Amino acid sequence: ALGDVAMAGGFLRLDTGGGDKTFDTLTISGGDLEGADNVDVTGLTTFNGGDMSGSGTTTAVGGLTMDTNSTKDLRDSRILVNATGQTATWSDGSLNVVGDAEFHNAATAITDISADGHAISSTGTFDNDGTVNIDLSDNAQDFFIWVGNFEHDGALNVNTGRLNLDSTNASYGASSTVTGAAGTTIQFGFGTHAFAAGSNLSGALVEIDSGTIDVDGDWS
Repeated sequence: ALGDVAMAGGFLRLDTGGGDKTFDTLTISGGDLEGADNVDVTGLTTFNGGDMSGSGTTTAVGGLTMDTNSTKDLRDSRILVNATGQTATWSDGSLNVVGDAEFHNAATAITDISADGHAISSTGTFDNDGTVNIDLSDNAQDFFIWVGNFEHDGALNVNTGRLNLDSTNASYGASSTVTGAAGTTIQFGFGTHAFAAGSNLSGALVEIDSGTIDVDGDWS
């Protein structure tokens, strides 16, 4: 492993043909990690600013944190993975997934979101195979899933707050659930949302303001 890597600016280009890289920890508050090489981070990945770009995959093997009020960008076809069995803590700031970039919450991974008023947005993909928990400061606060493609095959739990599902194309797989606790809101404001047979949506308040919702699953 390369050890602890901290970026506050500049460019770290990992496409030298030297193969995939392993870091002990990775902290990005500015600059651009770019290139085609894959990066495995065995300890904590902290993504608080700057960009990850290129065609490589960054896998947070030891957990992921996003906790400052700044925008983070995934660009090109970069994939950021919250690895199987790990927890991502997203308490502040927005994440842009631009172009063909993707944020992937892997099977059995957990992403805990408490970032009031922020979003995962732009033209890329949010792929959830694990569990996403929305725990905002109160039920008047919003979080937005506003991407080109939302691929949901896990659990999405709105425990506190208002979740705005505004993706251009959203698919909810046969084993997926979307659950809103008492006092919360699940809002459809844009795009096409396809709920497969076997999927389930339940919530205290479901608002449909725009878009198309195709339901082959169970709404209860």
